[in-house]
Amino acid sequence: MEKIGIIGGGFSGLLSAIHLTEQAQQPLHIYIINKGSDFPKGIAYSTVAPWHLLNVRAMGMSAFPDDLGHFVNWLKQHPAYSHKEEAELKMTFVPRMIYGEYLQSIWNNFQAKIKDQGLHKLSLIADRVTGTEINDEGTALRTEFNGTINVNKVVLAVGHFAPSALPFPDEVLAGHPAYIGNPWSRWEENFEDRGGNAFILGSGLTMVDTVLSLLNNNFKGKIYFSSRNGYLPKSHGNHVQTDFFNPEDLTSWRLTDLIKLYEHWANRYKDEGRPAFLAVDKFRPLTQQIWNTWTIGEKKFFLEHYKAFWNVRRHRIAEEVHVVIKNALADGKLVLIKDKVHSVTADGSQLQVHINGEKEKQTLSNISYFFNCTGPQETYQHSTDPLIRSLIDNGHAQADDIDWGLKVNDKYACIKRNGQASDSLFATGCVIKGTYWETFAVPDLRKQLKALATNIVQQPQPTVVS
Repeated sequence: MEKIGIIGGGFSGLLSAIHLTEQAQQPLHIYIINKGSDFPKGIAYSTVAPWHLLNVRAMGMSAFPDDLGHFVNWLKQHPAYSHKEEAELKMTFVPRMIYGEYLQSIWNNFQAKIKDQGLHKLSLIADRVTGTEINDEGTALRTEFNGTINVNKVVLAVGHFAPSALPFPDEVLAGHPAYIGNPWSRWEENFEDRGGNAFILGSGLTMVDTVLSLLNNNFKGKIYFSSRNGYLPKSHGNHVQTDFFNPEDLTSWRLTDLIKLYEHWANRYKDEGRPAFLAVDKFRPLTQQIWNTWTIGEKKFFLEHYKAFWNVRRHRIAEEVHVVIKNALADGKLVLIKDKVHSVTADGSQLQVHINGEKEKQTLSNISYFFNCTGPQETYQHSTDPLIRSLIDNGHAQADDIDWGLKVNDKYACIKRNGQASDSLFATGCVIKGTYWETFAVPDLRKQLKALATNIVQQPQPTVVS
């Protein structure tokens, strides 16, 4: 029986297990090793806050690439949505906790199927993999509490890491009661309003979630958030792009030419009275192909100069959420800080945030909550995660050319230090975003995970460590 270890227990871990068993030519024993989030919901869908909505309409959230109506059909049977017409359901941004229920139902059905078939075996292990030993004899996964797990092949489906380091000295924040360094820690479940104000470092989708949680917990103070570029998340509105680029539409794949093409379509949509962000959506089916045609220099230039611009137009929020954010800004409850945070000092149980503006400095006092919403850690070469550190230090993997993930080939096999593709270590999702750029949304992952499973079961079987 071939043994496969899946490290990570969110969407990618669940669907990897399903596709592997569906395509396997022999019995499999699959170990799903997960700690730190509820399996199979992962961090993204473990929230119990009904105000945390999906950022993609229901019609785009099927877990299966060959059954794009799967999620909508599941919603039709859900007590909260069974009264709605299918057309309305397709356009709905449902709470992420509901999507978590959807994943749980998939897992329950999968378990029952495996048990009825009696062919494959599943082991769900609540533990953290801290390192690996890979050689000609197989792969040994070292865990914190369950010793060593010996397998043939490994799928890295670990998702996002914790937020990146703060861009200023943070000694004061370490251990301070006002500091929430991980905004995905479900802090809102035990929230108590201590008085004072809140400060959010960052202005993306995690900032939106944090603001919603503060508002829905009746936080009485002001909520400051920083956006050095002044960009704010945009709304999907009622717009759905159906007119995409095809490869033959692009006479050149160079970055400068594609910028001009984007600007052409953005201006055209503006002239038609439509949102300019629909020009971003036209690239949607080809973003991975485009990314892979660019030079390292083009990728780095894009990340430095256009990443924030792209993200705010590409990753949008539901209109009802956008209205809440706009109203909070208009009421003065939510306050945008465009300047750079210079430092933070402690004032008892509260903090003072010192801002360096272009014209003057200012200090925000009485900060009872400081949230790090700068986004997940992105460097891998200098990662402090024990598993990633072990893989790189032992030569089983290497950081990609822009140090945004692990380097993989077109089969999702990790590239070892010696430049050869591993026959036992594979990666998916956020771990390979440096190679594929957009590789963590459900519409991207569902296709990728099925292809990954195909590649794994077609690989020759290594020996298991005895």
